[in-house]
Amino acid sequence: MLEEGGEGQAQETINEDPGPKLPIFSILDSIDFSDHFVIIGNVGTGKSTVTPIHEYELSKGNRQIVIREPSRAACNALYYSLQALHPELGNELSVITKDTKINLGGKIKIVTDGVLLRMLAEDSISDSSIYFDESHQMSSQLELCMSLAKKREPRARNLFRVMSATIDPQEFLSFLGISKLYRMSGNRYPVELEVEMAEDHNQMFRILSLILDSQPRDESWLVFLPTRRLVERYASSYGGVYIHGGLEGSEINRIQQRAEHDKNLRIFATNVIASSVNIYVDNVLIFDDV
Repeated sequence: MLEEGGEGQAQETINEDPGPKLPIFSILDSIDFSDHFVIIGNVGTGKSTVTPIHEYELSKGNRQIVIREPSRAACNALYYSLQALHPELGNELSVITKDTKINLGGKIKIVTDGVLLRMLAEDSISDSSIYFDESHQMSSQLELCMSLAKKREPRARNLFRVMSATIDPQEFLSFLGISKLYRMSGNRYPVELEVEMAEDHNQMFRILSLILDSQPRDESWLVFLPTRRLVERYASSYGGVYIHGGLEGSEINRIQQRAEHDKNLRIFATNVIASSVNIYVDNVLIFDDV
């Protein structure tokens, strides 16, 4: 049982499916969806893809669910992931960003900070659940969203859900007046870190080419580069794929799925996906002109 002001840790639910369940299912039945809450869990535990849909189903499709994501790329990636996982949602699944507007009347809305701020300012969200996903990616707009949501709470009667893998929850518990905290663990893997300094851009790119040319082809790679032009250029040169903010969410979703089984995949990306889009690879290279 979860006590007020305490941390919730549920017993494992019975898994009747033959395959493994995501860690979120170990706490899902203990979550009190009638109150505000914070969920802390490692990357890939199912916070974003399971929790909002579960709440929507509990309400029998009557409750509006608003999911904040930190970037347009993250919004689009989550939209296409949920679309693939839950085709039965149909037009109830919506994504609204500066560039993308799909199913505006949908009950489950995935939005950026700017869109959420406008919705709150216009009082167009009430009796709804607002998911502040990836809350470790704090921005001035997210701070304004939280402040405005808290100010409007007595009249709008919205419920807050803060989700992240890395935050210290106490600040959010205090600021938003939340008493329910749930934690779960996930898989962690050993990481070997190497740092090499380059004297200039030319040496940086020589190092990049040397590393990629010398590595076996049975390991997948994710390479972060500073600009869209560079990721497109290197993807073309090395027979890989690229991800940046201009890519359609459906394409990012296809790359995510491909990375799960293609051990020869080489992905070149800008930092737009650094902490908001989950991609599983064997190796990560980070090149930056700091």
